[in-house]
This record gives sequence, structure tokens and C-alpha cells, in this order.
Amino acid sequence: MHPDKQDETYWNPSFKERFKFALGGWLIDTTARMFLHSMRKIHVNGEVPFKMNRAKQAFIFAIWHENGFLSPRILKPFKLYPMISASKDGELAARFVSRPGHVCIRGSTNRYARRALKKLIKLGRDGDKNLVIPPDGPK
Repeated sequence: MHPDKQDETYWNPSFKERFKFALGGWLIDTTARMFLHSMRKIHVNGEVPFKMNRAKQAFIFAIWHENGFLSPRILKPFKLYPMISASKDGELAARFVSRPGHVCIRGSTNRYARRALKKLIKLGRDGDKNLVIPPDGPK
């Protein structure tokens, strides 16, 4: 299928690949939930985004890749729209991040960057979507 015709990624996964990514997303999510249940959490200035969320005010999160393991679960109360690579490697991250109910916008520096940025700008202009940008990309 032509890349412009696909909504999310540039590759056409086989059944085996779809199964592996679905299972991998579930395993990572389950592991993250187990870690979170075994940890003590301290929120520093954590009330600010919760107040904004209750008031239906949108905001933009900047989440570094190293914090991506627990962030989708910690930030589950906010419906997030994170930008995730449209590559085959990004598929596992997208499966994991979407499990708590977040909606992934697929695109990266080398693939579909313009499309993803336009989509994020459109969502941001709606005024009620919480966006996530990874500021530590490869370029």
C-alpha cells in the first residue's frame, strides 16, 4: 500500500508481526503496572496538570525517551496524544503507549514528520487535547 494511503505506519505487518507487537505491548504494559504498584510515588507540583485537566485546559508534555516506560501508566488520567515514530521499531512503543487509552500520532524526523506535525498542530488548535512531544529525538 502506498505510504500516503496508510494512516499510521509505512510498513504492512504480517499476521505474525502484528501478534508479536500486540503481545509485546501487553507484556511491557503489564510489567509497567507491576512496577508502579510496587513503588512509592511522590508528586512534586503534580496538582497543576490535574487542575488543568479538570478545567478542560489542554497542555503539552515533554517526555524524554528514558521516562517513556512508566509515563503512559502514570499519566493515564490524561488522554494523551503522543508523537511516536512511524517506523517498524516505533510500533511496539505505539502498542504499549496506546494500552492505557492514549492516541498515538505516528511520525518522526525521517518518516512522516510533516504529516505528524500538522496533525499535532490541528489537535493543539482544538484546545482540548493533551499533546506529548519527545524532545530528545535523534536530530
